[in-house]
Amino acid sequence: MAQSTLIVSKNVKFAVADFEIRKNNHLERLNFDAEKFPHLVEAANFLKQSCLSYALQVDPKPSKALLQQFWFTVDKGSVVNKKGESIPAISFTTQHGPGNITALAVRTALRFPSKIPKGFDPLTSDVELIQFLDHMEYQWDNKPRTTIPNKKLTKILKANMPSEMNYIFTLIIQSVSGKIGSLDQATKIQLQMGYSLLVGKHFDYAGAIFDDLLSKIEKPERDAKIPYVRFISAILHFFLGQKYPTEGDCNFSKVGPCVLVVKPFENEVSLQNLRLRISSTSTTSVVTPMVHPLAIPTATTPLKRQSIALSGPSKKAEKTKESTPSLKEPEVVSQ
Repeated sequence: MAQSTLIVSKNVKFAVADFEIRKNNHLERLNFDAEKFPHLVEAANFLKQSCLSYALQVDPKPSKALLQQFWFTVDKGSVVNKKGESIPAISFTTQHGPGNITALAVRTALRFPSKIPKGFDPLTSDVELIQFLDHMEYQWDNKPRTTIPNKKLTKILKANMPSEMNYIFTLIIQSVSGKIGSLDQATKIQLQMGYSLLVGKHFDYAGAIFDDLLSKIEKPERDAKIPYVRFISAILHFFLGQKYPTEGDCNFSKVGPCVLVVKPFENEVSLQNLRLRISSTSTTSVVTPMVHPLAIPTATTPLKRQSIALSGPSKKAEKTKESTPSLKEPEVVSQ
């Protein structure tokens, strides 16, 4: 293969040798011994049938070389959609050429719910999210030197949730995010995901992931640790098809087994009863959880490729081509 030159993004300050693939964006833990953990069977079945099922389970064989090329060259760009509108994109280059990832590409490659004519549902208010946590009997920390619950969304700990909710939010935090580091708290957007999943709201999961990845790409100084390792690999696999390397050289870890041994609270609220509580007291109508028509992946049924394809570099990439340092085709970096 001929050696190619890749243009490094301006906010990449680290050396090739410092690039790191740290474990994040883990694989699910949906299959377990039901006799040992009967209290989590309903929650696991719920997730298997949900619109997050494919994203939790997709297991591409990641290529360190491709991930390295992506992370060194990726930048904010734009593309023109079918309506002639300019929309945000994540522009990158690999040894196979340049490409652009849009929210639609994330949605398609990871089989998240599609946009419907009326659009996605608005975000859930803080008031409703607090009510949601109250319904599950979340154990609020008290305000300093008082016995008054500190009902703020700035620090929501999984350990303060009943076992089924702890399990569901552990998989959202560890499998559907690119978070590196402490995984004991749910962010507000992860609360939005969990709430929407439980009540059947038409939430834009792909848009949230696209925005989060873009914010990490646009930091003044990019982190040497690449986030969303599994999702980026899945998107590159979707784009490249048969050109994607089949000899993936690193494996994804699963969510740790400790999520299964969380003891239920005394008289804790079950998943079914939680949904009933929300339905009876909230302004949000609880509906059957949204199941994506392609939610359940199979080994024998490949993902149908759509019209999304690798495209030319964005205008920004063209402008910065001469002013940025170049990177020869990177070597595989050992962990």
